[in-house]
Amino acid sequence: MLPGFLTAIAASTCDLYSKFALRTKTLKVSTFVTLSYIWQCLFLLPAVPFLLNLDDIFFTPFYLFCFFAMTITAVIFSLMYYEGIKHEKFERLMPSFQVTVLFTVLGAFIFFPDERNILHVIFALIAGLAVLSIYIEKHHFVFNKYSAIIFGAAILWSIHNLLVKQLLVVMSPFTFVFLRSLAGGIIYLLIFGIRRDEIRDKRIAPLLIYVFLNLGDWLIRTWSIQSIGLVLTTLLLTLVPIMTMWGGHIFLKEKVHMKNIVATFVIIGAITTMLLV
Repeated sequence: MLPGFLTAIAASTCDLYSKFALRTKTLKVSTFVTLSYIWQCLFLLPAVPFLLNLDDIFFTPFYLFCFFAMTITAVIFSLMYYEGIKHEKFERLMPSFQVTVLFTVLGAFIFFPDERNILHVIFALIAGLAVLSIYIEKHHFVFNKYSAIIFGAAILWSIHNLLVKQLLVVMSPFTFVFLRSLAGGIIYLLIFGIRRDEIRDKRIAPLLIYVFLNLGDWLIRTWSIQSIGLVLTTLLLTLVPIMTMWGGHIFLKEKVHMKNIVATFVIIGAITTMLLV
């Protein structure tokens, strides 16, 4: 289960930093995402001769279609997600995005025979509902243009997760992350391009930090999916909002409500029970 726990830590760190970078800097979302993909690809490039591992089955029509669909969903998702969190309060958008857990788990159960462990699915759904309860409050949840964008991104992300699971059958985690970054970077460059006046020295360092965090997140995430499966990885990722919430309470003195404490116990209980059965 170590890959799943490491994934939760990497994902929470990456999400918090991306929100900070977009809120405090003046990079456009399209520029932010384009440079992220390109630099991830460039950072991985020196290791390609040693770590690239791609099965010949990848070049069959089915897997080529899966890769194309995964790339398109990733590209559209990134624009929708970062546009949403740039313009709206994080807590108001999370109820829309956290349905990803439910969609991903149910999709994995339907489409992948090796993910049909009913106990794992039940625990993941319980944890997913507990995560939703953390964010749903009358004064927080407002369904507006940006929450609709995030809900659409959640659906795309669930589809994307299922495609990632399928593609990891024919490639290593490193290969997947490299090809995903390469394809995404090319598409973003063709659509948006980058103007030199959009990039200033003071913006480079925060973006480079995000690139390293995002690379770590994806390498660990794909390793986890390949090692322990999509359902278990998704279940352990429900720790992300818990870690974020308690981190905010400890370091930023943010208030924690009783229902948040209950949700914490439910999620930890679901994960602990799953590990014991």
